[in-house]
Amino acid sequence: MSTTPSTVEVTAQAMAKAIEEAWNNGLFTQDMAAKALGVSQGQISKLVRGQFKRPKGHAKALFEYSKMLLGERPDHAAAADAMRKSLTARLLRAWDGTAEGAQALGDILDGAHKLRTR
Repeated sequence: MSTTPSTVEVTAQAMAKAIEEAWNNGLFTQDMAAKALGVSQGQISKLVRGQFKRPKGHAKALFEYSKMLLGERPDHAAAADAMRKSLTARLLRAWDGTAEGAQALGDILDGAHKLRTR
């Protein structure tokens, strides 16, 4: 009996090609991708050069990020994870480390939520 997998495995070669295409089209900088994915710029540099062997981890996250920038439908779990990391990094940059600052940011987010649900 033959079964078909629910997701198609992407090869490291196909991932490198999509990353290279997004990079060559100027759709992201190494800094931008590092911040969005929560990894170092040096790691992004290696991935952009295709220096990875397995299609998982940071390479897969950059692949999904590249697909999103190229206008292709990304893997929702990987895209959501990348967005979560990016949002967390942005919130931490905005927060001054105080309880008052946390409350102020929380109030801003609550206000934005109220506006969106109207």
